[in-house]
Formats: sequence, C-alpha cells, structure tokens
Amino acid sequence: MLLPYHLGRLTTYGALGAVAALSGQTLSGLSWFHFISAALLAFAAGLFFWQAFFLSASSAISGSASLWSHVVARFAADMSGPGFLNGYGLGLLLGFIPCGLVYAALAVSAASADPLAGATGMLAFGLGTIPMLIGIGIIGQMAMTRMKRFSGLARPVIMALNGGMLLLSLRIGA
Repeated sequence: MLLPYHLGRLTTYGALGAVAALSGQTLSGLSWFHFISAALLAFAAGLFFWQAFFLSASSAISGSASLWSHVVARFAADMSGPGFLNGYGLGLLLGFIPCGLVYAALAVSAASADPLAGATGMLAFGLGTIPMLIGIGIIGQMAMTRMKRFSGLARPVIMALNGGMLLLSLRIGA
C-alpha cells in the first residue's frame, strides 16, 4: 500500500511546486525580482544546511509545525484503513506536513518562476525521498514485529533507530 501513499504525496508536492513557482512568476515582473530569487535560493540553502547540521527547525517553525501536524493527524486517522483511495488520500494529506527540506525545495521552485519547472522539481524532490522512506518503513515494521513483547520499550527504541538512520543518511549523503 506504499504506492498509493507515495503517489498522493507526489501529487501534493507537484501542486505545491507549481503554486510556489506561480507565486514567483507573479513577482518576476518586478525590477528587483532577481534579488527575491537570490534570497529564495539562499533561504533554501540555509534550510538545507540547518537540517543537515542542527536536525531541527527553529522554535517558530516547530511550534507551527506541531500545531499543523496535530491537525493533519486528526484527518489522517480517518484514512489509515486499507485501500488505494485511503493510501492516496493519506499521501495527499501528509504531503502538507511541515518539513524544512520541503520548505527549501519549495523556495527553489518559487525562485524558478516557472510553474512547470516548479512542479517537476518538487516531483523530483519527492521521488528522491521515496527510497529512504520505504527503507525506514520496512525497518520500523520489522522492529515493531520483533519488539511487541517489549511493548513499553518498543516506541523509544524505534524512535532511536529512526533517528540513527536519519543521522546515517546525512553522513552517507554528505
């Protein structure tokens, strides 16, 4: 059921990329747009570096992210059942979960000022996240199956394993 979920997430990312680029296109008529474009690219680079070196967003971002995540989680619970439409809907919805890397990719899309390029760039970004998300999902599922007998301990251990994999992915990607 991962395919419908990822298709939904890619749909959201592509639409967000097109909207971000359309916003950039709207501003591109301004004589000082090249400064805006450069600022967006610098902002994107800064967010990528922030994620790479500090592994957390600023308190302002994380506060709003936490609230938004709770709102999305309420809707996501209704779509957690089996079936293509539930998986696709869940992917559509979870594509809106706040993430510094997504913000950075959207800033690059906005700087392009081309809706097709923005959508394509966000689709490429989303495709690039699929292998790691699948790997984390498989390992998490295997760990949960093996650790059911340690139910009180399972959640912290799984979270620590996920954190370790993310750190490892940063090392491998660097």
